[in-house]
Amino acid sequence: MSILQFNPHEFLAQHKPSADWIGLRTVREVTSSRVVRLDRPDRNHTDLDQGAMIEVLIDGHFGYAGTADLSAEGLKRALDRAIEATRAASKKRVFRFTTEERPNARGEYRSIRQKNLDETSLAEITDCLMAASKAMSISDTIANRVASAMIIQTQTDFFSTSGAEIRQNFDLVNIDFAATAVRGSESQTRTYSKMGQWGGEVFEKDFFVAEAERTAKEALELIEAENCPEGKFDLLLYPDQMILQIHESIGHPLEIDRILGDERNYAGWSFVKP
Repeated sequence: MSILQFNPHEFLAQHKPSADWIGLRTVREVTSSRVVRLDRPDRNHTDLDQGAMIEVLIDGHFGYAGTADLSAEGLKRALDRAIEATRAASKKRVFRFTTEERPNARGEYRSIRQKNLDETSLAEITDCLMAASKAMSISDTIANRVASAMIIQTQTDFFSTSGAEIRQNFDLVNIDFAATAVRGSESQTRTYSKMGQWGGEVFEKDFFVAEAERTAKEALELIEAENCPEGKFDLLLYPDQMILQIHESIGHPLEIDRILGDERNYAGWSFVKP
């Protein structure tokens, strides 16, 4: 279901004469952070972020406006801003777009999961994090132990005057462990991170314990390892590192169209062909 309290198709039909094409995208994202540090709950926090973006096509040019006011009046004000900005910018457009750029697409997606995240209690999550924290306590050298889980539930709905209706629901879970070993004035921290589209089935205590204990053991190995020798050496890098550098240095600055809900050339990941 849409997070709007009114029919989005009726809203778009009412204002259809205002532009050659109108798109309405709504997003609702709930982010929960659960942290256990040194066997004690340290953070239980939930954020709600929601809003809408209006996209219009006027005189061959696309324009946008966003709002956090999801009432019909709030969306109408955003629509008016988008129309005003698009009309002004269309006078200097470099390419003329048509409604063919926005076909009548329909579809629905939901993250695959064995158990809904809403059915996973705070107690279950805390028990797994507590077990992970205790599992990292393998030596007095481990001075700090942190286990955390971030749960992100995102609902995105898209409607348009061309009849498009796309609904997407994503469940993301990010699990992090950190163990810090201290010896004298030296400290070494080893971390573990795993993120993916999962449901409540990911909160399995044996998995948390095994990975947390391995993280702590690697922290001890780091604190006991010899320092790297000083000097000039040849450095061998895998191609993955080059791709990552191009992605971070070039890809992200070119993603403003993705932020606006669009897809153009160079958006997203960047790859280099031989």
